[in-house]
Amino acid sequence: MPRSSAPVNFHSPTQLFVNLIGNANKGTLGAEAEIGHCGRTTLVGAVPISDEQRQLIAKLTATLLAPADPVATASADPGGR
Repeated sequence: MPRSSAPVNFHSPTQLFVNLIGNANKGTLGAEAEIGHCGRTTLVGAVPISDEQRQLIAKLTATLLAPADPVATASADPGGR
């Protein structure tokens, strides 16, 4: 399978915490991410997970390294070396 030479930008996790608060034996769980900080080099997000009655089941908090902007980090050498 051929690989693309295009750069891949993704957020690399540096910390990941999951606090289990409740129990859900049945039904559907829902989650919605909230960005608490979006800086130049890091992102901090929280994801509360609730059951159908909107009772908190778990909370995930993550700190991520933001990918560098490929344009800003491109080589100044016009030959691409």
